[in-house]
Amino acid sequence: MQTVVHRTWADESRGTLPEVHPWAQRHRQRLDAALDDGEVLVDADRTLLARVDVVSLDAGSAGAVTKLGGRRGGTALRAARQRNVDLPARGFVLAITDRRVLVWRATTWLARPAEVVLSWPRARVVSVRAGRRVGTSRLHVLLDDGTLLVLRPYGSRRIDHLAAAF
Repeated sequence: MQTVVHRTWADESRGTLPEVHPWAQRHRQRLDAALDDGEVLVDADRTLLARVDVVSLDAGSAGAVTKLGGRRGGTALRAARQRNVDLPARGFVLAITDRRVLVWRATTWLARPAEVVLSWPRARVVSVRAGRRVGTSRLHVLLDDGTLLVLRPYGSRRIDHLAAAF
């Protein structure tokens, strides 16, 4: 009789397996196929756009936030597109590599990665941080033009592992 070793998220955090979220590990072949030569996938997960804000990055009023759209997905998506962030839909796959932050169009029901629709070099992304919240986690993606995308998880309760990957 053979013993089967089960892989868990705890094993990955101890460094015994590559530190990629289990969902990303299941879809690794599809995710890796869209990467450039030598580019390494750090982490990926399914996300939903919750809200779009604009953060002032000027020295005089640094940190001032203007809320553009939220509560309803369509409003947030329109606000993102007005800021020249052409997200494919409210739900998408966000991936972080060693060179870029990528957005994949996701299939409708299971949110599997379909195709890369947006690619930002890491220099364009100011920060990726976990938002403070009880319950499901939020992820704040701040772009160099002051656009703040507030994301929530799709299909799981946490996406703050993406912040740690950035």
